[in-house]
Amino acid sequence: MRQAFWAIAAAAMLGGPAIAADAPDSSRIALVIGNSAYRNVPALTNPANDARGVAATLKGLGFTLVGDGAETDLDKPALEKAIRSFGEALKSGGVGLFYYAGHGLQVHGENYLVPVDANPTKEADIDFELVDANLVLRQMEEANAKLNIVILDACRNNPFGGTGTRAIASGLAQMKAPEGTIISYATQPGNVASDGGGEHSPFATAIMSTLGMPNLDVLAAFNQIGVKVKKDTGDSQQPWVANSPIDGEFYFATGPAAASPGQAVTAAAPAADDPEIVFWKSIAKSTNPADYQAYLDTYPNGKFASLAKVRANPATATQAMAARQITTTPATTTSGVPVQTAAATPPAHPTPAPTTTAPTTTAPTTSTTPPPTTASTPKTSDAKEMRDYGVAPTTQISATDHGATPTSIPSGKVILTEALVDLRAHGMPVVVDAIPSVLEHQTIQGAVWMPFAGLAATTPDEATTRLGQVLDHMTKKDHTKPLVFFCSRVTCWAGYNAALRAIQLGYRNVYWYRGGLAAWNEAGQPMGKPVLTIREHPVAR
Repeated sequence: MRQAFWAIAAAAMLGGPAIAADAPDSSRIALVIGNSAYRNVPALTNPANDARGVAATLKGLGFTLVGDGAETDLDKPALEKAIRSFGEALKSGGVGLFYYAGHGLQVHGENYLVPVDANPTKEADIDFELVDANLVLRQMEEANAKLNIVILDACRNNPFGGTGTRAIASGLAQMKAPEGTIISYATQPGNVASDGGGEHSPFATAIMSTLGMPNLDVLAAFNQIGVKVKKDTGDSQQPWVANSPIDGEFYFATGPAAASPGQAVTAAAPAADDPEIVFWKSIAKSTNPADYQAYLDTYPNGKFASLAKVRANPATATQAMAARQITTTPATTTSGVPVQTAAATPPAHPTPAPTTTAPTTTAPTTSTTPPPTTASTPKTSDAKEMRDYGVAPTTQISATDHGATPTSIPSGKVILTEALVDLRAHGMPVVVDAIPSVLEHQTIQGAVWMPFAGLAATTPDEATTRLGQVLDHMTKKDHTKPLVFFCSRVTCWAGYNAALRAIQLGYRNVYWYRGGLAAWNEAGQPMGKPVLTIREHPVAR
C-alpha cells in the first residue's frame, strides 16, 4: 500500500499575476519519477505506470519534461542525477513540478525517497542508501521559480522493517518548505492509501483526470482531486491538506470564462487549447509506441483513441491490415446476405488474427470466403444479437436483470457489433458495462464498469440518481454525448435498464448493445479490464 503525499511549494511573488496554462513550454519544467522494480524489497505494481500517465498529462499541459518523459526505476546515482538536472532546468519566475511515485520513508522526522537499489541494514546506512526529499525543495528554492510543486506519492509501510532500521517511522513527516506552501496528503496522516486494482492508483487516476480541467486554480484542482479520491474509494481514503497563503494564481489549464465585475485583468488566464488536443499535438509525430499508450492511459475514449491504438501496437496493426487484404470480395451466405469476415474488421482496434484463418502478409489467396469470425455468424444462440423472443419493448425498468429481452428500446437505439466498432473507431461514445456482478471480469476494451446501473428499480430509484451523477461527471453534462450500455448477452436486462435510465435522465444519443459481451467476444473484438469501476458510490458533481 502507498501513502500518497503531496507537497506543493508555491513560491509566488508578491502581487504577481496569474500564471496561465498557455505559458511557454520552457517556463514549465517537470521531473516525473516512478520506482516499481525494487531489487531488495518487494516490488510495487503501479508507480511506473502512474509516472508514465502523469508525465503524459503534464506534457499535454505544456510542461517540458526532464528526460522527455517519465523516469522509471532509478537507482541512487540516477535519482540524484535526475534531481540535479531538474534544478538546472528550472527557470527563475517559471513553474517547477516534481512527481515521485514509489517507496518513501520517514526517519527522525525527515522524508526520504527510496531508489530501486536501496538496501539499508542499519540506521547509519540511510544517508548513503536513500535520497533526502528536501534535496528537491532546495533545488527549487535555489532556482527562484514562480511556483514550485512537489508531489510525493510514496509508500507508507516500511519495506526495511526487519533489517534493524528501527529509526524508520510509519508514514511520512510534514515537510518544511519555502514560503507560500501547500502540503496535501492524499489520505489522513496515519492512514494508508490504496494502490487500486487497475493500472493506476486512485490518486494518480484523479491527478490525470483533473489537472486538465479548465479554469481550476491550483487549490481548486487539488481539492477536486481529493473529492474524487474520496468518492472513488468509498470514503476509505480521505485527503488531508495544510497550506499557507499563496499570493497569485496558477491554472494547469484554462478556457473561456466570463470575467466578474471589477476583476483584475491579470487574474484571468487566457484561453488555451483542449488539454487532450494539446497532448495529442505533442506526440502526433512520435515514432515511440509508449507515447501513444500513455495517451490511451489518459484518454481511453479520446478523440484519437483509434489511431493511438494502432500506433501503440504496430505489430498487431500490421497483422490486422494483412487480415483485411485476404479478401477483396465480400463473402455471402447461400441466401445472398453478406457475411462479415475478418476483412471487414477496422484497423482501429487490431487484435491477433484467429488461428483458424492464419492470415499472413503475403498476396491474397484464391479463396474469397475465409471462415467468418465475427458476430455475424455466432456460435451460440445467446450471441445472436437480434434474436426475437416476442417481448414487447417497455419504458419501465425491469424488475429482474435476466430473461428474454425486446429487440428495440423506446427513444433509444439498438446497436450491433459492426456499428459499435465503427462508432468506437471515431473515439466518440462512453461505453458502460452494466453487468450486475461483484466479480471482476474481462469486458469490452475501454469500457467503464457500473454494476449498479442496470439493477431493478427501487423507491426511490437510487440507481438512477447514482447513474445521473456519474454520467454528468463523465460527460460534463453534455446530453448529446453518445452512450452505449451493454450486459452479458441478449438474455440480460441490465444493459436495457441502464440505457432506459440514461434516456429518462435526458440523454439523447443512447445506444443499447443488445448482444453484449457474448456478441463482442464472438466477433473477436478486443477485451480487457474496465478502465474504471464505479460501484455503489456516486461521483461528485
